[in-house]
Amino acid sequence: MLKVFLIFVISISAFASTSKFYGYFSLAFFSNDGRYSLVDNGSRVGVKYSKKGFYPDWTAGLRGEYSVKTTSHNEDFFLKNNELNRTKDNGPFSNRLGYLYLTYDDNFTMSFGKQWSPFYEVTSVTDIFYIFGAEASGAFSLQSDGGYLGSGRANNSARLSYDLGKTKISAIYVATGDQEIEILDADGKSLPGNPKRIYERSLGGAVQYVGNSQL
Repeated sequence: MLKVFLIFVISISAFASTSKFYGYFSLAFFSNDGRYSLVDNGSRVGVKYSKKGFYPDWTAGLRGEYSVKTTSHNEDFFLKNNELNRTKDNGPFSNRLGYLYLTYDDNFTMSFGKQWSPFYEVTSVTDIFYIFGAEASGAFSLQSDGGYLGSGRANNSARLSYDLGKTKISAIYVATGDQEIEILDADGKSLPGNPKRIYERSLGGAVQYVGNSQL
């Protein structure tokens, strides 16, 4: 079995006094047993804004980031009554990050919204491959970005972080509400009794120590 991956990456950014616009565009070309595919590989656009000194020793800011489907929309096809049908087209954009934050004295930070979790910040050291980098860590479980579980880009979350230099302490609360997930069998069919799992909230935390990177 032969697999070939070609990566095309373009990064752009524009700066202002307290804001930054950035973009990342990447395509991957697959060859697997004579089958070829050209897919988007994490393209995104985003904006960062911060205002320092709005109150003594405090900084306020926000970040918004959207994924961009550069090669196709979010759609699938299926056969019904011998006719080819298309599922709902969700458009080329979907949110990756969106949060507000307050930082005191460049050390203590409170942030609220859809943001990176402490779990991912610990496991991100293994996310070094262009395509399947984060698969082994479990950060993006349930074939998602880890939003509901709070393991990747956590949804509806409140986070506290304290930076002590080489040591970083953080905690996160993910208030997903009553997120209902249906449990299916191996063939994708409903089980007897239609069992479901409810995710109400998630809690997490991390303590990181960043040592000397030179070995």
